[in-house]
Order: sequence, then structure tokens, then C-alpha cells
Amino acid sequence: MDENVVNGTTSSDTSTPEEEVTPVDFPVLEGAYRGVGQGNLEKLLNVPLTVTIELGRRRMSIKEVLELSPGAIIELDKIAGDPVDLLVNDRPFATGEVVAVKGYYGIRIIDIESQEERFSNLI
Repeated sequence: MDENVVNGTTSSDTSTPEEEVTPVDFPVLEGAYRGVGQGNLEKLLNVPLTVTIELGRRRMSIKEVLELSPGAIIELDKIAGDPVDLLVNDRPFATGEVVAVKGYYGIRIIDIESQEERFSNLI
């Protein structure tokens, strides 16, 4: 059998010509890093964020989760009356206390993370 034949094709059928690769010169974009202008900031104000109020947490095994049934009580890591955490896009933003407003739950903001803390949470 011919050594140059592989799956019914010759090795010359499967080879590709060498292509010349050349670098691309991109033009410099002037004014691209001047900062956020008022017009650009207005565009960001309508970006949706996920806001979560976290009452507490609990680690459970798969077995414990599978044993849950209606009426089961899960003890959380916070004491009743402790501040709850307000997360923005799953990152700490503020703490507050649970309140009722016209029959709906809400929170009253107690403390907001400093700007430095908020920026460090982005990383």
C-alpha cells in the first residue's frame, strides 16, 4: 500500500500552502481615554443591576437539603434583629434593617460601604 495515501487521499491533497502572516497597524484613537463625559454617564444610568437583600446564610449537605419538607425551619447565621446585607450584582453595598411598608417587606438603609470598599469589591 502506498504510504502517501491516507483515507483515500494522497498527502498532497491534504496539504495547505504556507500563508504569509503580517502584523496589523491599528490607528491611534484620539480622545478615547478622556474620561466619562456627561453624555456617556447618562447612558450608564439605565443599565439594570441585580439588587439582593440577604437575610442570612446556612451551609447544608445534600442530604439535609433532600430531607427538607414543608414546615421545616432552617436556622441562619444571623440573629433576629441583626442588620441584613444589601448586595448589588452579588457584591456588598450596604446594610439595613427589615421594615414593613404597606404590607410589603423593605429595608431601611443603615450603612453604605465607603467608595473605596465598593471599588475594592469590584476586583
